[in-house]
Amino acid sequence: LSRGESKHVSTVHAGGSFGELALLYLVPRAATVKAVSRGLVWVIDRQNFKDILMKVSDEKSNEYVKYLSHVEILNPLLTEEKKAIAQALVEMHYRKGEVILQQGDVGNTFYILYEGELSIIKDNKEEARLQANAGKLTRIFGERALLNNEPRAATVMVTSETAKALVLDRDSFNMLLGPLQDIINKSQ
Repeated sequence: LSRGESKHVSTVHAGGSFGELALLYLVPRAATVKAVSRGLVWVIDRQNFKDILMKVSDEKSNEYVKYLSHVEILNPLLTEEKKAIAQALVEMHYRKGEVILQQGDVGNTFYILYEGELSIIKDNKEEARLQANAGKLTRIFGERALLNNEPRAATVMVTSETAKALVLDRDSFNMLLGPLQDIINKSQ
């Protein structure tokens, strides 16, 4: 655009937002926003925005720490170590029929089932089902990739309408705690 010209880029409706990039990254505004009808706009400054994000992040982290206390192989860890893992976890969402792991693939992540139900399939035959919150122990899968550098031993597919898993990759895990096998050895 040359100076003085304007071009319509987008329309924001009730419930929409704009300006978040400037809040997050301290960059100049990329566009000018003009009201085309009467409306109400809520404004938040950078500090309050960051405070809200931190509060939400802390609450999620504390929730994950509680959940990690039910992961049997992580029992030897101190609360601070579990908190470090909780902060590194990535929450992934899946839909029914979606394949999370494929048998034979190289694996570099392990998963903690947080919500939903999964089917464990080996050689095209269902071997088991994992259900979140079934019993006291939290369900994990994909840990063999971190333990033995093995290819995926099974295909894992979502059988519930939706599922949520907390995911951690090998590099993050090793950086935070060292190899998973060392933790298992501590517990024996």
